Amino acid sequence: MDKLRTYDWALFKGKMYPLSTERDVLVSDNSDDLKIGFELQIDYTFGNYYTRPIKPLEVDSAYHVENWGTVDGFKLRIMNYLDGVYYLMVDEKNEAMVKHFGVKPTGYDYLSTSVGKKDEEILDIWEVRTPIKGFPFREPSEVYLKFDGVWLI
Repeated sequence: MDKLRTYDWALFKGKMYPLSTERDVLVSDNSDDLKIGFELQIDYTFGNYYTRPIKPLEVDSAYHVENWGTVDGFKLRIMNYLDGVYYLMVDEKNEAMVKHFGVKPTGYDYLSTSVGKKDEEILDIWEVRTPIKGFPFREPSEVYLKFDGVWLI
């Protein structure tokens, strides 16, 4: 899953950082970022990290990321990755997809309508990037990470 990003990201001074839109801060695990205004946050439970308050126009681009994959000709959203398995959500409203993957729709829980697939079973993987309100967005809206079975990153 190192290759996959989720949630909100911002390009700042040529580097991508996780972005907390609730607090408008960039997050880093690299102490070198202290040189560009990040501050140490001490966390005894999860480990120390660094944050930098940010105004929307200080970043070059910011966006929300979802990951998608193609399995057996179907496009599914990648919800999780654990122990070498990607968990992809089956669209309960797509009867052909539900039948193909053999899931039972519940209407409320993506875990019960997800399928686990190993890397070699997923033909394509791509990011879908959507703008974050108030922040600049200067990126392609879709970026392939894996295409036709070959990782591009």
